[in-house]
Amino acid sequence: MSSILIDVPDEILLEAKIPKRKIKDTIRKELAAALYKEGMLSLGSARKLANMTKTDFHFFLGNKQIERQYDLQDYSADMENIAQWQKK
Repeated sequence: MSSILIDVPDEILLEAKIPKRKIKDTIRKELAAALYKEGMLSLGSARKLANMTKTDFHFFLGNKQIERQYDLQDYSADMENIAQWQKK
């Protein structure tokens, strides 16, 4: 696994008013939500970046009023999968 390090000046972290023990977790979640909202990450990848369960990440997005990226192609694929499961 590769990782990157981003230097954030102390005055920016203080301005953000994030408790010191929650800085890393909060920034990961906010970055994941922003990248998902912009269509740069899939739901699954954003959830992994946020280090959250699928359900918790859905609630997190909902609280931030971020709409799920689900289009007609996704719906069609889901309907095909459901039809296959019903045949079993």
